[in-house]
Amino acid sequence: MDEQLRREFGAHFTSETNVKKVINSLFMDELWEEYNKSKRSPEKLEQLQDKIGRIKIFDPACGSGNFLIIAYRELRLLEYEILKTLR
Repeated sequence: MDEQLRREFGAHFTSETNVKKVINSLFMDELWEEYNKSKRSPEKLEQLQDKIGRIKIFDPACGSGNFLIIAYRELRLLEYEILKTLR
């Protein structure tokens, strides 16, 4: 879609860099900090994993779905690190 049509329809693409800026400041930085503090406690890591599983992301615009896809991917990457640490 050319730039003029995007403006007319309000269609905007959110870059991965911008999505990460938003989700990092909203919750990912805090979750990674909690992970780093909990590495030596399997119980705390399991609690963090449960916490991650309860997170809900809402993107009412959901144009290309990029925001949701990147947020999901980043949460799964953290969950993967938790699972690796638990093993």
